[in-house]
Amino acid sequence: MFHAAGPGHGKVVLTTYLLTHGARVRRGIAMAAAAAFLQGVVAVVLVYGLIYLVGWLPRDTSGAVSWSERLSYALVAGIGLVLALRALRSAYALVTSRRGEATTAACAHDHDHGPTPQQLDRAKDLRTSAAVVVSVGLRPCSGAILVLVFAKALGIAWAGVGAVAAISAGTAIAVACLALLATNARNLAAAAISHSGGAGWQIGAQGVALVGGGILIAIGGSLLADSFAASHPLASNRGGLFSPP
Repeated sequence: MFHAAGPGHGKVVLTTYLLTHGARVRRGIAMAAAAAFLQGVVAVVLVYGLIYLVGWLPRDTSGAVSWSERLSYALVAGIGLVLALRALRSAYALVTSRRGEATTAACAHDHDHGPTPQQLDRAKDLRTSAAVVVSVGLRPCSGAILVLVFAKALGIAWAGVGAVAAISAGTAIAVACLALLATNARNLAAAAISHSGGAGWQIGAQGVALVGGGILIAIGGSLLADSFAASHPLASNRGGLFSPP
C-alpha cells in the first residue's frame, strides 16, 4: 500500500473518470481492483512470458514493457476522446430537443421492441469502465517488473510472482480508497446540484464530463509523447530499471 501511494497515471486516470462521470461506489472499487490485478498479470506475462517462452534476457524485456506503456497511454487518450464526444452529443441533445420522451415511455410501456435508452447507456458505461481498466492495467507496475527480474536472477521466480500478487493487492486497496472518495464526492455534488439547479444541471453535468474527457486526452497524449523522450512524472521510473545510471 505504501508502494502504491506515490503518483502514477493509473490513479490519475481512474480518479478523473470517476469524478467526472457517473459510477456507483461498488463499480469504482471494482475498477480499482481489476486494474491493479491486470497490472500484475501484465507484468508477469511480459517478464516471465518473454524470458521463458521466447528466450529473451531480462534486460531485453524493457523494450516490450515500454511499448505496453505506450499502448496504455494511447488508450487513455482514446477513451478521453470518446468521453468528450459523448458529452458533446448528450449536451447537444439536451439543448436542442427534449421531445419524444412521452412517446418513448408509452412505447416502452406497451411493447418491448428492444433495449431501453437506460439499458443502452448502462451498457456504454460498462464498456467504458472496462476500457479504463484495460488502459490502466496495460502499464505494468515498475516495482513489479523490478521484483520479477530480481527474483529470476536469484532463481526464485515463484517468489517474484507472490511478491507481485502482494503489490497488486496493496495497489488495489490504495486505489480503491481513492475510488471510494471520488465516487462519493461526485455523488454528493450531483445530488446537491440536482436539488438546487433545476433542469440545467444536466447540461452542466455534461460539461463536467467534457472537461474530464479533455483531461484524459491531455494526460494520455502527454504521456505518449514523453514516452519517446524524457521521463514523465506520472510515468514513474519508466525505462529506468534497465538503463545505465
